[in-house]
Amino acid sequence: MSDYLFFFGRTPKLAWGELLTFFPNATQFLEHLAIVTKQEFEAKGLTPIDWVQKLGGVVKIATIAASVPSVTPEAVASVVAGELQGKRLTFGVSTGEGDQPVTRRFLEETKSILQLQGHRVRFVESRHGSVLSSVVITKNDLIDVTIVKDQGKFLLAHTVAVQDFESWNRRDYGRPYADPKSGMLPPKVARMAVNIALGFQKRLNPVSLQGLTLTGSKVLLDPFCGMGTIVGEALLTGWNIVGSDQSNDVVEKARQNLEWLEGSHPSRKDAILPTVKFFVSDATHVSEHLKPESVDAIVTEPYMGPTVGGNDKFQMTNDKIKNIIKGLEKLYIGCLRDWQKILKPGGKVIIALPEYRIEDKMFFVKKVIDRCENLGYTKLHGPIEYSRPQAIVR
Repeated sequence: MSDYLFFFGRTPKLAWGELLTFFPNATQFLEHLAIVTKQEFEAKGLTPIDWVQKLGGVVKIATIAASVPSVTPEAVASVVAGELQGKRLTFGVSTGEGDQPVTRRFLEETKSILQLQGHRVRFVESRHGSVLSSVVITKNDLIDVTIVKDQGKFLLAHTVAVQDFESWNRRDYGRPYADPKSGMLPPKVARMAVNIALGFQKRLNPVSLQGLTLTGSKVLLDPFCGMGTIVGEALLTGWNIVGSDQSNDVVEKARQNLEWLEGSHPSRKDAILPTVKFFVSDATHVSEHLKPESVDAIVTEPYMGPTVGGNDKFQMTNDKIKNIIKGLEKLYIGCLRDWQKILKPGGKVIIALPEYRIEDKMFFVKKVIDRCENLGYTKLHGPIEYSRPQAIVR
């Protein structure tokens, strides 16, 4: 088996940062594609399916089957035939992000070659763009061959794992409580942030929090936990989690969402179960509830100002937005000052900071970045922009 291709979803910059956390020698081949060598991949001891479940930003993983000077039906048929094993199966062909999809005639010629070899096959065309989606690959039990341009040659790669879209959708839309006003990060983005903060870590010795002894691994805190999206993704990756919010009602909903999550993702009987703790607190005073230097990472999407949508953008004057930004900067700086007390040396903060874009003008909480080093932090990476389509607050 050859090197591995990791295909990124809609947030490639964040997905690349996530992948580097686990595979520091990976090479970014294209904006939406990275290569991990066979040696580095196998050194981690996990399967492609393990990785595609663990990574929030990777939609599929493939292995390189061939490198050819030109793409022909014969070359693609050779890759498909290697996976058929005498059964009647379905194949499809993806091309690189932004490239033209293969034609129906190309697929028909590939099918004819396979039939002449004695295989019973059919093909599926890409209906939207050049890439066959995880939904199409999964529902058709598809042999997916992806064509990637490589300096005058072409790589033919065979997909070996795709993202479990049903599981991600269920966590986003199926939980008991959801509130768009309490956060904009979907589970995939939350998972990427958690992975970047914590990385590929083995379980450590027990850690003690105030009033709570943790029996497993590192500790992650979300002091603006909202409905529990971030702490939920941290829980699924095996980390001890602490969530807090200033609203008792919000904390209770987050707690119930995590109970639902644990029920829908039962752990193995021999697994060391992560520990979950919630409490009610203003985010600038969480140090009053936790022991000094007891938290390995803080991952959070804080309060990002009043909800702006619909016609509200036309009512937001420059002065109003500047006042909002000033208030948010004061809040975030107060948080960073307090969090310094509970983070371990070398602890990390992954934080979403708002950027307002209204009528071609951009407003950002710049003072937070400028002052972080005076508060005892060193900026390691970012900012990386993330937003939902048509969003005013990014």
